Amino acid sequence: MDETQIIDLYFTPDYLPLEMKIKDFEAEKYIGLGFREDDQTEFITNRGERVMSKSEKIIADELDRWGIPYKYEKPLPLNVAGR
Repeated sequence: MDETQIIDLYFTPDYLPLEMKIKDFEAEKYIGLGFREDDQTEFITNRGERVMSKSEKIIADELDRWGIPYKYEKPLPLNVAGR
């Protein structure tokens, strides 16, 4: 067993490398906020996602073009004052 393998056995880093964080983010499943039943907007991104505005379509398409991972309307849980 070499030194690197011994270190791996006894040491777990406090952080994940960026590549692993990106891979985990992309694999994460979620349910977006969705649209109201009476919503008639028809903005579709290059990835085939329906978005609520022309601005959101432009931003999503640019993120995709530059290879920046994103999740549309992914809920963000917040903890404020213990709630």
